[in-house]
Amino acid sequence: MFKIPTPSILAYALSAIYLLGLLMLLVGYKIRLAWIVVFLFGGLIIPFSLEIFVKNIFNFYAIFISPELWKGKKADEGKWAIPVMALSVGVLMVTAGLHKALDPIWQAGLGFYYSLNIAFFPKRFLWFLLDYKWLMVVFNWATVVAEIIMLPLLFYKRTWLYANFCVLGLGLFLSLGMSGIGIMGGPIVICMFLLFLAMSTRPSQKTLAIDKLKLFNIENTKIQRSSLFNTMALGLAVFWYTVICSLDNIYLDFRQVFNAWPIAYTGYKNTKEIPKGKTGYLLKSADFVQQSMHTLQPHRYWQFNWSLALFDYHHLFDRLYFKVVFIDANGVETEHVKYFDRDGAVAWEHPLFGNEKFILTCFRMMVAITTEPYITKKKFSIQMQNEMEGLVKYSLKGENPDKYVSAIVRVIPMHQPYEFQGNFKPWSSFPWTDFFYYDMKTSHGYVLNKIPTYEYEKLKIESFQQKVIVPKFTD
Repeated sequence: MFKIPTPSILAYALSAIYLLGLLMLLVGYKIRLAWIVVFLFGGLIIPFSLEIFVKNIFNFYAIFISPELWKGKKADEGKWAIPVMALSVGVLMVTAGLHKALDPIWQAGLGFYYSLNIAFFPKRFLWFLLDYKWLMVVFNWATVVAEIIMLPLLFYKRTWLYANFCVLGLGLFLSLGMSGIGIMGGPIVICMFLLFLAMSTRPSQKTLAIDKLKLFNIENTKIQRSSLFNTMALGLAVFWYTVICSLDNIYLDFRQVFNAWPIAYTGYKNTKEIPKGKTGYLLKSADFVQQSMHTLQPHRYWQFNWSLALFDYHHLFDRLYFKVVFIDANGVETEHVKYFDRDGAVAWEHPLFGNEKFILTCFRMMVAITTEPYITKKKFSIQMQNEMEGLVKYSLKGENPDKYVSAIVRVIPMHQPYEFQGNFKPWSSFPWTDFFYYDMKTSHGYVLNKIPTYEYEKLKIESFQQKVIVPKFTD
């Protein structure tokens, strides 16, 4: 008898509380309490998606904004939270911009191209833009510049509006260019843009002036130094925490550039050795400080800031997509849910919000094939095993499971072209590979075949051709 895996009661309860918080915001009931619920259950306790680094910033500082302001009325309480929210977004964007500026993929002008060439992210009607190399290069460097200058633009009253449009650009890019994963992050960033734009009092030129222990000097706001639990003090403490988290990442980037080392992400190693002598000693000492800081940080899902170049290398080159087929006693195969078209684009037949969930399933599959125990033992972790079983369950689409003998999850790796080739999806001609087998009678599944990873040394980029950056997840 086929046993259908079911989510725990706790998962349903947590989700119900989160939805209740959203409903409270919708009707304007207990707004501050509602924001606390949304922040805790929509970000920290339940990290729904990879956009959590954007959602956490918005949801956290929204708690401190006066409910009267949310209702469109004038109020001084919590006004300070809006510019601090903007500054937090600025820190996020400038660290992401610096990360890109030091990345060999983006330095080659191909970061934007490879990001947009992932079939299930942008809408199909945007694919034609990939054929214009000059446009991809312009977008590549425009992204880098816009992200780096956003934070400095926030420091001055005259340039505040321009900084807001940098935020709008990010929101539109997530909503349109990255629609596969931006269905929440994009609208949230656009809401931030509207909130910043609607500020009744824009910050003065002394917004960030440090004067006699005053971290911020915002009009009509007083800091009660005697209270450790003052709301503004808490908000500012969190802001400076995001800055410290960003410094951790920025140090790693600049350290590698200082030694002519390109960035190597998690899952990759850099074959350059630390130089000897005083320089090497200083670097090792600084590394110890950085590693100590990093150890004290919580998991990235629970940080208020997350510096990333949009995607790590395996996000760009080791993506995959899947389909699930059910096989009856006569060997007839049935595909009840079509998640992706043959070229990897999101299938129109599948609901929009469901797609984000299963694009995350693609992400988890990608992580699984580049980590243990899959690499050496061709097995999944318990968490990934449950993910695959849940995928099989959903793919039945209400059909009687007893009709089938087994189910097979088939995948195609999205291995990108080794150089710019316009709107070219090499994987469109790749055969489907049987990836995961599930016995419907015994409720037992296992990995069938190992999926080959990308051949990074063939990339027409020096750091990869010379094997300065090599993946650690190969046999």
